[in-house]
Amino acid sequence: MTTTHTTIPPEALYWAVLDTASLPAASAAKRREQLGFLFERFLPRPIEEIQAAYTQIARHSVLACGIDHERLEHIATITLTPESIPPCITQQHHDPHHQTHNDQHEDQRTQAHLPAVRCNELNLLTGPHEPDCVRQLRRRWLVQLCAAAAIAFAFLLVGVEQRVHAAATTARQANSAIATVHAQALGPTPTGAAQFSKMTGELRLLRRTRRGSTDLMPIDPTPDLAEWLANWPTQPPTRTRTLIADDQTMTLTTELASNDDAQAIIDAMAVPPGWTRAQPTVNATANGVRLTLRAQRKDRP
Repeated sequence: MTTTHTTIPPEALYWAVLDTASLPAASAAKRREQLGFLFERFLPRPIEEIQAAYTQIARHSVLACGIDHERLEHIATITLTPESIPPCITQQHHDPHHQTHNDQHEDQRTQAHLPAVRCNELNLLTGPHEPDCVRQLRRRWLVQLCAAAAIAFAFLLVGVEQRVHAAATTARQANSAIATVHAQALGPTPTGAAQFSKMTGELRLLRRTRRGSTDLMPIDPTPDLAEWLANWPTQPPTRTRTLIADDQTMTLTTELASNDDAQAIIDAMAVPPGWTRAQPTVNATANGVRLTLRAQRKDRP
């Protein structure tokens, strides 16, 4: 039957006071390994065969006790601590010939509480000898801690999602309110193609308004185009590609054999009255050159 707590006589244990002043800073696992090397000097067996427990008793002093591993195999208890601390240990730790007056008073206070307090901290059932019930309890505690953390994280996510949803709802309500105000002040606002068509119509209306009542109807460019083409010479031979004309622009693109032929066409093609000729462009092609002539209507006063 497993008991909760068991004590063992101090004479059945190995004891030592370890000086840790020369030990470098280290993690908890590394510090236990360092204490084991110090404790091994006082043991009749290697430290690997000893189950040890340590407790800090002063700034640079650690109390160590140990027991053989095989003696713990048949002990059924949750914690195993010494009944008391041997007098030789307390005398060694509080030798008045090696201390100052202040240190003696400090260690006397430590000695008064050492058997009652430090023994409870020297639990020998740790590491490989830790009871299964304690190990299961620790594992259960870790599982519960992880579950609590997961639940807290889930609540945090829910809170964030709610805040995001609330912000999105507020934004939609604000946009709806703005659209309502616009509709009340300006009327329904068309969207998509209808909006583009409306804007284009308004732009054309503004342009016609600036030109005056005589420009409300488009001007037929056919007479001016015919007058411009009447200047076309019979030579050199040409191959016309495009001819585009509207009320503001006339564009002619043709192909010729050489630059000289292109210059002859340029010199001959005088624009009709009320039009201005833009700078002609001549581009080389595989079979000669391509000439582009463009005339633009002058702005009316």
